[in-house]
Amino acid sequence: MSRWSAHARNPVVRPGQLNPPYDSKLAGGACVIAVGDLLRLYYWGGGADGLNYICMAEAGAGNDQQWRGFGAVLSRQADNPFNSTGPAAPMVVPVTDKRWLMYVVGKGVMPRRGYLNDVILCAESTDAGWTWNYLGREPVIPRDRPYDQDGTASMFVMYEAGRFRMWYTAFQYRPAAEAAWMERVVHGRPPGRIPYLGIAYAESADGLTWSKPVAQLVVRPREDRVKPVEHWVAKPWIVRLAAADYRLWVCCIGTTYRIHALRSRDGVAWSWEQPAGEPDLNVGAPGAFDDAMVGYPCVLRIGDELHCWYTGNGYGAAGIGHVVRSL
Repeated sequence: MSRWSAHARNPVVRPGQLNPPYDSKLAGGACVIAVGDLLRLYYWGGGADGLNYICMAEAGAGNDQQWRGFGAVLSRQADNPFNSTGPAAPMVVPVTDKRWLMYVVGKGVMPRRGYLNDVILCAESTDAGWTWNYLGREPVIPRDRPYDQDGTASMFVMYEAGRFRMWYTAFQYRPAAEAAWMERVVHGRPPGRIPYLGIAYAESADGLTWSKPVAQLVVRPREDRVKPVEHWVAKPWIVRLAAADYRLWVCCIGTTYRIHALRSRDGVAWSWEQPAGEPDLNVGAPGAFDDAMVGYPCVLRIGDELHCWYTGNGYGAAGIGHVVRSL
């Protein structure tokens, strides 16, 4: 593959550009799907009211990135402690022509100061993604394994061979005294603990009730095998290029997000493209909207190219970028 080439107008979506006031403070966490001859964008909007929204926009399928906003399509569940401040990081899966599912990260009450409390919720559309309703209040992925006991978050879902497959961010807070390298962790660290995030795997017949056929994380942080130490692997996105060629992009943290790539023959056993830790997409030049963070990748194959939309500084406070590469 060629190297990624940045769009000349990056960021292609800025906070407040498409759907104010719902995205006035933040635009990030893109999910782009092809709908006929258009591209449909769902993204995490941070509103002027301090709440989270899922916003929607459309553009032509070329590379002009001229997006037109259609407002917020999903907002908070005010009385749900898992979602009282609203949803983030959407993943949309068309099931039939009209019935679509959207998975989101519910943001709500943090029962322990300094500890995230994210969960995965599901919403349904019966009009091809224009209007959405939550399917209940409870998380669709239970936090019932050691690796996801403290949270489930940003995910990728595909329907393949008669089943739904989900790769999701799973985390636990581990004692920092477990290993010497953990003392070097600085990001998101409450006293005496470190957040340890990796990618877990689940399957479902209906997209709502899930099982976990793999007993451990399918992608783990590389810990002290890379520099800086890596304790956070999150926000998976997969493109299947051939029958036995799955490509995965994740964002990893030693200090702040960079996007890294892996490959697999079956979607379960993964190998890093750059085991030594070189990112597939690095931060931008000093002063750029992405000079401190590139994360939340969304990769779509269009013809013989891969298009990637990603989140810049401040989890989208600086907007969404776009890069492209040839296969």
